Amino acid sequence: MDGYRDSIRKVMSDLAEQSTAGTGVNRALGTVTAGAVRLIRGAECADLMLIDGERFESVAPTAAFVTELDAVQMQYGRGPCLEAALDDPVIRVPDLAREGRWPEFTAAATARGVRSVLTFQIHRCQHCAGALNVYGCAAGTFTVEDEAIGAMLAAHAAIALLAHQKAAALDSMDDRDVLGQAKGILMERFKIDATRAMQLIAARSKDANASIKSIAHDIISFISE
Repeated sequence: MDGYRDSIRKVMSDLAEQSTAGTGVNRALGTVTAGAVRLIRGAECADLMLIDGERFESVAPTAAFVTELDAVQMQYGRGPCLEAALDDPVIRVPDLAREGRWPEFTAAATARGVRSVLTFQIHRCQHCAGALNVYGCAAGTFTVEDEAIGAMLAAHAAIALLAHQKAAALDSMDDRDVLGQAKGILMERFKIDATRAMQLIAARSKDANASIKSIAHDIISFISE
């Protein structure tokens, strides 16, 4: 028992350290799925299923076939992980051999040796959703205690994703600010409109084989010198 508690402390410590150190989102999510397999008794593999409209991405899978299980659920529009991502906070399936709600997923999962499933919603917004999915090879594997561990890991995954989305949004705002400043400089210097200023920046970007953001920075730096 002490060893198990030590494992919980180690995984939670790693996740906390990564969240404060600004670790990349993929590494943080990899720690979540690896932690699920390590801490949830009977878990054989795990992944994160992220959904954006009709598209999906399997993130940090600990086994290759779980990506295929995500694809089956998206193809037929039903499955425990998809249901958790879109509707239910937690779904526990004790035995797929006795499960009739998702026949396509059940057939695909049992063919790969999966008998039990534990899946958690990690975030839900207008167009995006996601779930942490944990699979076991024995029936009746997962317990209420496992749900508690999984819920903690799902919360860390949600925090990592939200932080990443916020950083991306701020970067996008910065890009627009930089481009707006560069366009304003050209408009004032050459007495042209915003459309023509954008055309000049785009042309310079193509000629120099550099990003529009880089060219905008060069324009601002040149005027500032």
